[in-house]
Amino acid sequence: MYSDRSEAGRWLGRRLRRYRSQDAVVIAARPGAVPVAYEVAAALEAPLELLGRTPAGPLAGRTAIVVVEGVATGRTARTACEAARARGPRRLVLGVPVGAPEAVDALQEVADEVERPLTPTFFGAIGDYYLDDSPVPDAEVTRLLERSATLAR
Repeated sequence: MYSDRSEAGRWLGRRLRRYRSQDAVVIAARPGAVPVAYEVAAALEAPLELLGRTPAGPLAGRTAIVVVEGVATGRTARTACEAARARGPRRLVLGVPVGAPEAVDALQEVADEVERPLTPTFFGAIGDYYLDDSPVPDAEVTRLLERSATLAR
């Protein structure tokens, strides 16, 4: 269990550090994933973008790391991966702090790799794995996206 989305992002960032020197771009799949993705981007010293809102430039030849805060059915993660894949990255990685095992496994079809630090045997809901699962305010999303611009190499 994670205390909040930021802690989940720190765990995920540690698991993805091997991409630190691989010209990676971290992509938050939705606003609720921004705190998770921010921590991943900080760990990798990579640019952060919010899918469809703040592109960090072309993905051709780069490693795209799509981040969601969790996977229940996999629809949001699948859509985000397909959108990122259409931009031509060299490699597409999906970062999932927690998710339903069968739904996460099915996402191997749309990502070259799926990284998930927490794999529960019995999955209830994403919010069950966060002590603080409160909505992420728009102001926080904007603040983290602006702050991430100073972290990228």
